[in-house]
Amino acid sequence: MLLLFVGLATVGSAKPDDAIPSPVLKGLEAYAAEGFAAAIDVWIKNSVLEGNAAAKGSMMQVTEVERYYGKFEGHQLVRVSTLTPRVKHIYLAMYYEKSPLWAYFDIYEKKNGEFIISEMLFNTKASVILPGDFFYR
Repeated sequence: MLLLFVGLATVGSAKPDDAIPSPVLKGLEAYAAEGFAAAIDVWIKNSVLEGNAAAKGSMMQVTEVERYYGKFEGHQLVRVSTLTPRVKHIYLAMYYEKSPLWAYFDIYEKKNGEFIISEMLFNTKASVILPGDFFYR
């Protein structure tokens, strides 16, 4: 149905006690309070995507999901995979009235300690977002 891709990613190992990193969580909170456009502004802040109108416009296609799935109701962390000491891959379920939307975010720690989102992907199909081993545990 909907596929939005920004970048390319790989999958690493996960720790079950990891929390949602701040840039992702702040965007989810903005989404709940002010809508998806506010979330995008938070998620791309200080990233390579900030100021890229074409990328932002492409990401805004996710708002079409609301037309079919209903109102955004919340989220749940599925997995955090540590790819390198400075890069984490975050898998989320984003809950709507009628169905979940699946997402991943790559979090990059800059040398100054700031965390930014370097890429995101949203899809209505879990198999597109979640790693293959997730379905065969």
